[in-house]
Amino acid sequence: MVKKMSKLCSSENVLNIQLPHIRLSARKWGDPNKPILLALHGWLDNANSFEQMAELINDHQVIAIDWPGHGDSQHRQTGYPLHLMDYVFDLELLISHFSETLNMRVAGLIGHSFGGIIAAIFASQFSHQIDKLILIESITPLFEPESLAGSRLQESIEQHKKQLRLSKNQKYYSSVQNVAKVRAKVTDLDYQNCERIVHRNLFKTTRGYCWKTDPKLMLSSPWRLSLAQVRNIVSNISVPTLIIVGNKSVSSDQKKPIELDEIFISYQVKTLLGGHHVHMENVEATASAINDFVK
Repeated sequence: MVKKMSKLCSSENVLNIQLPHIRLSARKWGDPNKPILLALHGWLDNANSFEQMAELINDHQVIAIDWPGHGDSQHRQTGYPLHLMDYVFDLELLISHFSETLNMRVAGLIGHSFGGIIAAIFASQFSHQIDKLILIESITPLFEPESLAGSRLQESIEQHKKQLRLSKNQKYYSSVQNVAKVRAKVTDLDYQNCERIVHRNLFKTTRGYCWKTDPKLMLSSPWRLSLAQVRNIVSNISVPTLIIVGNKSVSSDQKKPIELDEIFISYQVKTLLGGHHVHMENVEATASAINDFVK
């Protein structure tokens, strides 16, 4: 049976990681003497999105981070746009931190959506550092024609300038539950799973609840990769890979004209009942697929 939200307010499995350039927060489950599966959440989610699934993983410990600007992790420097490759840099330093500072090797990566994109890029460039790759509703970065580069840059700069002017206008909410209800209306997730995620992205003040999430995450990126760049950056992944997709997914990810055989040397695809957050909706089946793959 799937466990209910029993640990959202507990500090027993909280981990804070100081990297050379930023502080990350994480949650951990399982025997600390077991190999690590490092879980990487999707855009605007946080480590809580892996809570129920992580509790069902056997023979490994699961460590789920909050990406910078999400959950309890530190924000990036104010006034500068976010870049996709910054997160690849974060991940490389994080895995090096585990191996060099803590003498712990990351055996595999579990990446959902945006987290899966970063995991795939990392596996393509640093395949010797991990043994297994699990991608949930994710494969390659988004891309667009080079002809849109100029207009994208202009739009992004204008959005960032406006955000700096409005940065002091904080919005308050009466309860976590009200925020979760709003998210449930605009996503394929049910209310309970929405509450699980937003709980870690909010903090309480005397005036109500506020977002901890970095507002820059809502702004357009100043650049996006071209198809040719994606083909070059994410290719010939030698790490054995499990790709999990939801049969009801309404993900906005592009239909990518890249065959899986161009990207992965050894892979399998598992389709499970669920949507874009299939690992939260179909917890037992997702955990079972991962357990079978990594054993």
